[in-house]
Amino acid sequence: MQKYINFTFILGVLFALFINSIDAKKTNKFSKQSKKEILNDGYYAIFVNTTTSDCLNKREVQEEIVNSLVDEIHTLILGNVKTYQNPNVVEEMIHTEKLRKRDNEEAEFEVVYHLSSLDNRSVIGAFLSNDLIDYVQENQLVYAITPNRSFKYTRSSNTNNIDYSKLYANARHNADFHLSLISQDNLTGKDLSKDYDTTYYPLGNAGKDVDIFIFDTAFSFDDSEYKNNNKRITQCVANLSYGRVEERRSEKFCFSASPKNHGYIVTDIAAGAVHGVASNANVYGFVVEEGNPTIFSIFKGFELLSLRTTGKAVVNLSIGDYHSNIGKHEDLDYLHDLIKKLNDRGIIVVAAAGNDGDVVKRHETMETFYP
Repeated sequence: MQKYINFTFILGVLFALFINSIDAKKTNKFSKQSKKEILNDGYYAIFVNTTTSDCLNKREVQEEIVNSLVDEIHTLILGNVKTYQNPNVVEEMIHTEKLRKRDNEEAEFEVVYHLSSLDNRSVIGAFLSNDLIDYVQENQLVYAITPNRSFKYTRSSNTNNIDYSKLYANARHNADFHLSLISQDNLTGKDLSKDYDTTYYPLGNAGKDVDIFIFDTAFSFDDSEYKNNNKRITQCVANLSYGRVEERRSEKFCFSASPKNHGYIVTDIAAGAVHGVASNANVYGFVVEEGNPTIFSIFKGFELLSLRTTGKAVVNLSIGDYHSNIGKHEDLDYLHDLIKKLNDRGIIVVAAAGNDGDVVKRHETMETFYP
């Protein structure tokens, strides 16, 4: 197949190297990942070494490196649509981004965009053909390219309605079992029919000034469970699709393809006025893809939430899936480092382990349940 490669991309590579102001061959601690197989058109994570010697303006220089590379990859894609297996898909994406840019010049590109940055690394998401992967990989700042990884939602099969109870002062009498159980002392040797206390006693201030970030399918913060919204923040932060920030329907009601109830239940259990453990906590919802949420959207969501909290926070991911332990996986390593960075700031990240009672590590198949 004839390859249509824009000369401007080569200039972009040189420009990015000039900005970096270091010899990447000598100082790049990231080893190059080689591509051995033929890959299909699709979304790929491009891992970029943004190490710079400019300590005073490090963040600005790194942003300039990433933005320059995004622009050059975008130009490369526009000039090489024929390298895709299905050019019509790319042309439709380009048409969509033109409409977005017409309405908002600051809107992200549809085919390539920044996802996340961590220390001296950044991740760019792009829709690439097999041929274009080869040329992007030649950029000395790019040390790995991996396919966009997907996960699954881990949902409980129990959909029975919960009997509502009332909240009196701080104590909640006849509370839901999952709440009253938290408040029990040692029950060893006691007659539970007589000694079990059905009241929930919230610890401290019931989560006041704590930020809870939830990644799920849908949220409804105009529900009666959030009747104390005047005392805390409850809002949809972003609708994420393949790491792109889509237009929100509203700050109080948002969903991906359809208003599924899983996100409603999770937020209710975490922070509902009647059913929630932390009824005074701030709650921020991130809508991610329904069915198979992607690592792109997790990267972008973590980038956004890190700007919204001072560290007194909890992140909930009701998603996960088994992935191979064999070889090096740059995207999973990056996700691990993102979570560690949040932990270092005092942010707790909770991830589901599934509902099937399976082990986290499958030794026979060399797989681990991530994240």
